[in-house]
Amino acid sequence: MARGRGSGAGGVAPARGPGAGELAVHGRRPTINDIARLANVSKKTVSRVINQSPFVREQTRAKVNAVIQQIGYAPDPQARGLAFRRSFLIGLVYDNPNAQYIVNIQDGALDALRDSGFELVVHPCDRKSEDFIPGVRRFVERQKLHGVILLPPVSEDDRLAQALQEIGCQYVRVASVRIDAVSKMVVSNDR
Repeated sequence: MARGRGSGAGGVAPARGPGAGELAVHGRRPTINDIARLANVSKKTVSRVINQSPFVREQTRAKVNAVIQQIGYAPDPQARGLAFRRSFLIGLVYDNPNAQYIVNIQDGALDALRDSGFELVVHPCDRKSEDFIPGVRRFVERQKLHGVILLPPVSEDDRLAQALQEIGCQYVRVASVRIDAVSKMVVSNDR
């Protein structure tokens, strides 16, 4: 089998463009199967390492993590969602015309989600619309959200909180006063 210029062992070639320190596998996004092949372990072992299972020897974990770093592998959130039968998405639902407030909240949410395996999906809505609650419900169900963050004034609508409970969606309400159980609230000084 002929190898292209710059190819390394196992068909791994230096990447071109962004992330030049990473390696591309045959010019495509690396998969869990590539890691297993390059680390000479099973796909299940790679999965255990990625999911931080305690049932992997440290030497094996180090070898798999080295390959992951070398080829620049990142788990696909949609594939993980299918495998775990749940989404790794958190929704941010708001109806607030203050763009800077939304940007600040997004920055905080993204910082909190960093290295958690979860991603943020933003959903603006109109709380005065007849379709407000059904629209948020469709958003949650379509995206298969793990949970949502509700910003004021949307967070103050008890009907929305009830609708989310009915479909089994976890939520956190941001408000200036406590309007729900402590576990479902972030009390903010924002007005």
